[in-house]
Amino acid sequence: MLLTVFVHLIAVSGAIGSGILFYSGISTQEELMLGKFRIQHEFVKRVRRLKDENEESKLEKILKDAGYPFGLNANRYTAIFIGLMLVILVAYVVTPAFRGDGFNLFGLVSVVAVFLIGTPDIKYSGFNFLMKKVKELNQAKIQAEVFTFYELALNELRLMENSRIQAYTMIRDLAPNFSKMAPSINMLLFNWNTVGHASALDAWAKEVGGEEARALASVFKTLDVVDRDTAIKSLEGQQEMFMKAQIENFRRRIKVKADLAKLPIMATFALLMANYLAVVVIMCLNLLNSNM
Repeated sequence: MLLTVFVHLIAVSGAIGSGILFYSGISTQEELMLGKFRIQHEFVKRVRRLKDENEESKLEKILKDAGYPFGLNANRYTAIFIGLMLVILVAYVVTPAFRGDGFNLFGLVSVVAVFLIGTPDIKYSGFNFLMKKVKELNQAKIQAEVFTFYELALNELRLMENSRIQAYTMIRDLAPNFSKMAPSINMLLFNWNTVGHASALDAWAKEVGGEEARALASVFKTLDVVDRDTAIKSLEGQQEMFMKAQIENFRRRIKVKADLAKLPIMATFALLMANYLAVVVIMCLNLLNSNM
């Protein structure tokens, strides 16, 4: 993915450079306008192609599964990542070389470290590890809301005075209580009257995932045709399963949060080790140079 981005950046730079050379070699007003239009068209085409490839890339899928943390999509993350690498490269490698300070090994090590940490192309990079934990945390939060959905639906049925149940109305009234499940609940309500309540509930359970969501969907499928007491007994019969799932989900959330809390320590340790290795290499090079 990043190799493709670099290729496109080189192509865009080449297109701009050739456009500037072409633009400077023409004289009439019509030719100037035509050359300007060609440069703009080529630039827009390259940028649009790069955006389209990013939107269908592995990076976009990773960020989507993680819930787009900090509002980052593939295009934004790529721009920030490459920009950060260029800033470090210019500040610690290119600038010292132009000033005559010689080769800066620490700057090169910093660029390599940032690349290894932030690239999505390496399976065990820091970025992929972080996105995996964020995805697990979001999934744990969604499963916690599934349990809340179950509790609210059961309490709603117990408080009802009439025996006729309208599942759509109940789900719509309970929807504002959820944040992580809000998109899937809204899609469920949208599909309810378009593809049918059974298909809509199956799609919702598949999107949310988990045995609890499928069990809850199966109960909601029958709410419109059974009486209140039968619906309450159906939900109460699943109480033990939901309680066990909630306890396990709570343990998983604690573990994921503990893993995320370790990341700053791990990152600091990695930077210290990289700095230590850079110092050792520089000392060895200095000793070799002094002995020659």
